[in-house]
Amino acid sequence: MTYVTLRAKAPMRIVGIDPGKTGAIAVVNERICAVVDTPVFGTRSRPGDLNPDGMISVLRSMEPHHVYIETQQAMPKQGVSSTFQTGYGYGLWIGIITALGLPWTAVRPAAWKRVMLAGLDKTDKSVSRIAAARLFPQVAADLSRVSDHGRAEALLIAAYGQKECKG
Repeated sequence: MTYVTLRAKAPMRIVGIDPGKTGAIAVVNERICAVVDTPVFGTRSRPGDLNPDGMISVLRSMEPHHVYIETQQAMPKQGVSSTFQTGYGYGLWIGIITALGLPWTAVRPAAWKRVMLAGLDKTDKSVSRIAAARLFPQVAADLSRVSDHGRAEALLIAAYGQKECKG
């Protein structure tokens, strides 16, 4: 008689990315939840350019099964420099994700907010922080400042991805 050891399938690690300079990368599954600020040269309060090596390192360390990234677009009355920076960061993330051979999905802000912030004022950035803190109490302390909205949105994008993967 042959015995076969059955291994439980590991839960999918879903990564959510808010791609701005003040954005973040979050990984979630049934067991873990972690969020990291987007790697930049400079400090969180005075970010310089995006740090591609740091971005690659963080993404690899999360060992994602699938990545969800918020799409970016020019906004009315947004300056040329700001529009360029937004597109640059988004494109850099897409290049890194693709180069690492990771499956990914771009998601519009309205789509993930409709699901994750249902019934709440989606124009108020603090709502994302509150919703993420309720959903992930283990990292609520990392979402306490107004400037932590990128962390909150990365977590909510990852949670949205989790719901999408479960179908």
